[in-house]
Amino acid sequence: MYAWGTGQRIFRCFVPGVLIALLCILAPVNGLAQDTDYRVGLARIVERLKDFFPPVEGVVVTLQGKQVYLDLGAAKGIRPGMELSVFREGSEFRHPLTGQVLGRLEEDIGIVKVVEVRERYSVAEIMSLEKGQEIRVGDKCRITGGPIRLGLLPILNLSPIGFNQDIFITFLLDQLRATRRFDVADPNQTTVWLLERHIELQDLTQPAGIDRLKADFPVDYLLFLPVEQLEGRLVLHAKLISIKVGDVHELTSVIIQDPSQLQQSPFQQPLVGTSGPSSSIWELRSQQPIWSVNRPFGGPVDAIRRSQRLKRRLRGMAIGDVMGKGENLIVLIEQTRLSIHRWDGQQLKQVWDNGSQSSRDYLAVDVGDVNGNGIAEIFVTNMFFGTLSSFVLEYNGKTFQPIWEHVNRFFRVMPGAPGNPPLLLTQRLSSSPESPFLSPISLYGWQGDRYARIADLNLPKGTSVYEVAIPPSKEKDAPLVLVTPAGKLRLWKDGQSLWESNAFYTAPAVQFIYQREKARDTVTPSRIESEGFIRHRILFLAGGDGETELLVTRPHSPGGFVGGYFGSASSFRIGGPSNTQVDITLLRDDGIGLTEVGSITSIEGLVMDYQLADVDGDSKPEIVVAVQLSKGGLFKKPRSAILLYPLPPDIAAALR
Repeated sequence: MYAWGTGQRIFRCFVPGVLIALLCILAPVNGLAQDTDYRVGLARIVERLKDFFPPVEGVVVTLQGKQVYLDLGAAKGIRPGMELSVFREGSEFRHPLTGQVLGRLEEDIGIVKVVEVRERYSVAEIMSLEKGQEIRVGDKCRITGGPIRLGLLPILNLSPIGFNQDIFITFLLDQLRATRRFDVADPNQTTVWLLERHIELQDLTQPAGIDRLKADFPVDYLLFLPVEQLEGRLVLHAKLISIKVGDVHELTSVIIQDPSQLQQSPFQQPLVGTSGPSSSIWELRSQQPIWSVNRPFGGPVDAIRRSQRLKRRLRGMAIGDVMGKGENLIVLIEQTRLSIHRWDGQQLKQVWDNGSQSSRDYLAVDVGDVNGNGIAEIFVTNMFFGTLSSFVLEYNGKTFQPIWEHVNRFFRVMPGAPGNPPLLLTQRLSSSPESPFLSPISLYGWQGDRYARIADLNLPKGTSVYEVAIPPSKEKDAPLVLVTPAGKLRLWKDGQSLWESNAFYTAPAVQFIYQREKARDTVTPSRIESEGFIRHRILFLAGGDGETELLVTRPHSPGGFVGGYFGSASSFRIGGPSNTQVDITLLRDDGIGLTEVGSITSIEGLVMDYQLADVDGDSKPEIVVAVQLSKGGLFKKPRSAILLYPLPPDIAAALR
């Protein structure tokens, strides 16, 4: 189905009418946090966290066994459970030219935990000491005034009731970052760190699991959020895990009332005022206009169309006039095969096929008339026994022939500004097990009789060519759209980030297997595994009011997206799970950030690729989606299909 409308802003604000109706009312039970708005309860968690780290500094005044007496008491915000680092000041150090005293050298001594608090002093226990050190009277102690390195874990649902946790996580991230007290790693990143250490989220409910965190963990604290059902209600507990000490601090608990309202995502609600599912495949999220106040919603649209079932396991799709006859054809890739099809009613009719060869491993396909001869070229990113051997095909009037072969680069083609040729972005393959993509990303164009490098893009190191989109605008200062390693969207301009989403977008990129050469202790990339693919795709479209909109995929939950690599004795895997269900979501750049307008939801099968193009010859662009219906098996053929989702009539008319 479609869920389409003005929606909520993904960053910094919400649509209270929708979210409050969907989420919880905090109620008083057994002394737990209470309020009529879930945001107040979550904000209380943030306040408890902030209160746990007052920026204070004191002195060790006396010692008694393992107990340390500090000149910090309740008046300074100290309370039991707080951890302070103990250090010893050394000699002054000066500026070598001016002689000005810049500060004193410091020597780390250990960590103490407060166990008793009085008005003017507190008692702490020694939790750890640096090698060869002991605490002395006169040593100093503090809770740093700098940012606290905190990791936000996904919510662990221990109850039998399923619910959408995205809104909780988004709000908490916003609030934590707004305090400027915490350097926060989001749940996607903390999940990666746990997976790299072979730790399950549920392991953190036991002391043994927490002990396994201590070795070389990238943050000092984790915010652990288990949910359990108590007396018919869901209770969200906020627990702070100290990595270095291994302690768990109970912060607070929040009751979630009416849990049945949480089982449905807020992006799939029926039309306001309806009593059941809408008969239209396009659904508003509110009664506001879908695009702008000057262009109201255009009413119901035609039904979704689906091709015949293809006995293929599709990996990617591109659409364009690849024969130069003014007709958009559909280019499909499988692991070892490329084929070209024409949409004919409800059927795909094959026009050309390059046959199947086991030495091929197609990762991605794009089309675009980069050389400007009126015939769109086909750009295929191909893996060949541990290296890239990409190529470009072009129609010569009889068949499709390669015009660029054995290219050690990933390809991505994007529309250029009006009146300009498409943009060809390329990137080399890296041998690092941390990422298969080697910076920089290069912009290529047609010069004379060949493709040539024009410029390198100034992007964050490690950005993949499949994680950047250039708006097809004549405005030179238009920001780029990037996908962060965590799967969030970022607006990027002049080497700086202008905005970052809190929601997770895009599906896993690509899965590689790296084989370790034991003799040299090095790793080399091998062929992509059979279920691998590249699914990042950001499509720009210009609305009739001149604003820029874009289509992206959105995983159903952050837990469905996992970046980073997972190691074993003999191999490494790059990428995430291949079975992530996604929606196709429309976002608008409103000058501040990206606002979510609507989504295509409940898509049949796994979305392997999608495009915006007119494939049925009616001069109206459709959202064309390539889906994998089944992977197949020993006695079962794989199945895929092409789906056509029409745009609302007024939007389609504006894009002609």
